[in-house]
Amino acid sequence: MHPRAKKPIEMLSESLNEILMSVKFSMQYRKSYDSEFWQVAKENDGILGFPSCMLLFCIVDTLGSYFENNPEFKINIKGLSSPQIINNENRSHFYILNSELFNLNLSKGDIDRLYECRTSLLHNSVLTDGVILRETNKKDFIEKIKFGEKTLISIGIEDFYYACQDAVESFFNYPIVINDQLKHRSKFHYKGISNEKGLCKLTHGEFWGMRTT
Repeated sequence: MHPRAKKPIEMLSESLNEILMSVKFSMQYRKSYDSEFWQVAKENDGILGFPSCMLLFCIVDTLGSYFENNPEFKINIKGLSSPQIINNENRSHFYILNSELFNLNLSKGDIDRLYECRTSLLHNSVLTDGVILRETNKKDFIEKIKFGEKTLISIGIEDFYYACQDAVESFFNYPIVINDQLKHRSKFHYKGISNEKGLCKLTHGEFWGMRTT
């Protein structure tokens, strides 16, 4: 446990707010501030969109994970006949986008595309085909736009930031969070405990697998 956190929810509050602050700094920066490095002109100036999107997707993933297998937290998915719960498949964490935390109305296909984009960004540092980043959208922070013959998913970074900011605030105001009654996630910080067993076997002068002497 983090020395400043008496329980996991306190650590979560700090970490999510650190993520939001990091995104805020990334949005305040303009590539024109270092135009020689970025080789940008006025017409292609921009914020740090890729890291911002990565971090915001992490917030979506995190919030969704806390409602895994909670039968009381059902979400309507466009095109599906019955409400869905977030299950133990990671991609279902993104169902949270259709909950009252984010208030979108996405189809299962759109949610899957966003999850695949998240995975590609985090593991390969590139967007998937058919997804673009913009500083702002015209309506929702995630919306579909026509580009020639293609229909693209546009992610408005500034809009996404404010949506995540509101979602985090709403999350911590949920009665089940305030009362520390989040189901199925009370021991989440022990999930990787098996990976820590090896620490007991470290010899003197070694830490996290790196020899220091």
